[in-house]
Amino acid sequence: MPRAYDLVAGVSSPAEVFPRLEALERMSMTLAFAGHGDAAAETAEFLEEARRFEALTEQRLARLRGVWRAVEMSGRPDVPVAERAARVAAAADEYRAQGPAS
Repeated sequence: MPRAYDLVAGVSSPAEVFPRLEALERMSMTLAFAGHGDAAAETAEFLEEARRFEALTEQRLARLRGVWRAVEMSGRPDVPVAERAARVAAAADEYRAQGPAS
């Protein structure tokens, strides 16, 4: 029996999926055990897609965080305009040096 905080039937947006990946895995196993292989297989496929997307999102966040931070910090009034542009350019160079996203 699923725990109340593990319920997945009420999930209605992608943002609600990621905190419930373990619950979805249990749901897939429960469906398979109950003989509902088709629903179990689709749940497992959905879970795998969600995990791949989560991994890709983490990779992209790591790649982009520095350049995003530089842009946000470039709006600070206490930093000279030329220095702001140089910081963003340097962060963009570091971003590009990482190579293409996988």
